Amino acid sequence: TVEWGNEKDVLLKVGFPVNIRSDKARYEIQFGSVERPTHWNMPQDFARFEVPAQKWADLSEGNFGVALLNDCKYGYDIKGNVMRLTLLRAPKDPGKNADVNRTHTFTYSLFPHFGDFSQGLVKEGYELNIPVLAQSVRASKGDATPSGSSMSISGENIIIDTIKKSEDDDNLIVRMYEAHGWHSRHTFKTSLPLRQVIETDLMERDERVLKFRGGSVNLTFDPFQIRTLRLVLSR
Repeated sequence: TVEWGNEKDVLLKVGFPVNIRSDKARYEIQFGSVERPTHWNMPQDFARFEVPAQKWADLSEGNFGVALLNDCKYGYDIKGNVMRLTLLRAPKDPGKNADVNRTHTFTYSLFPHFGDFSQGLVKEGYELNIPVLAQSVRASKGDATPSGSSMSISGENIIIDTIKKSEDDDNLIVRMYEAHGWHSRHTFKTSLPLRQVIETDLMERDERVLKFRGGSVNLTFDPFQIRTLRLVLSR
């Protein structure tokens, strides 16, 4: 928590020098990630004093890496082996207020890992931003199993990003994407009573009907591909 007063034309950053050497860092963007240089050799690199990212930025070398995660900050800069995250800012143009004169609460985390960003980093970012919530309920004689899920997909590289009601009807929309840059084949499973599975575009316009058996649908993914399913349920 930070009490940010009436500052003017300053940035508050946090930085971590890490024992890693790499000429590129990887930054999460929506439905994927992108590599950017860690050097400022070119004029365009020098002018780009920070870059946008979503939940994490990662610096890796071969079999080891370090990621800097956050839950609500989007400005990163990684130069050499120093990883920095912009926490607060106080510009006077184009808006004169920005983050000033208020209390800010946020979370950031340094996450060392084996291998590169594909070793659990994407899900680690989701877990920081969408933590598991525990809720107390009255005891009952239910028949639920100790663990389970209404829907899942095989493979650590596929992320179920969105589950929502359709914009046009009462069906469910499930959007998922390939997060590691791999070609792969997976099985999507749901315990919901399916009547039909339809693949749609991002605007939820139907494209083709998919085959399913026992609540399972086989799907193939290209690197960073987004796939959206409309689940038509039996009533």
